[in-house]
Amino acid sequence: MKNVNYGTTKVSDKLNEKEKCFFNVLMTLAKQYDFVTTKVVAEAAGMPEATTRRYLAKFSKMDIIVSDGKNRSKKYYLKNTSMTEANP
Repeated sequence: MKNVNYGTTKVSDKLNEKEKCFFNVLMTLAKQYDFVTTKVVAEAAGMPEATTRRYLAKFSKMDIIVSDGKNRSKKYYLKNTSMTEANP
């Protein structure tokens, strides 16, 4: 797994093995798409949507991703990607 540095601590140092796998799926999707949704990430990761929402919330608190919208219409973007560049 590629270690991404955010601040002084590597992201991988703060995650358990399931979260690391989820992170890899999220980063792969983020490279392919302007934004991701809970449903898309859940399907790609093979996880329930509830677990996916929990992980997305954790990565949002870690300032890796940002969210836009509410509930079912919520979209997630990489923190270093401008939301104005995203094409819905």
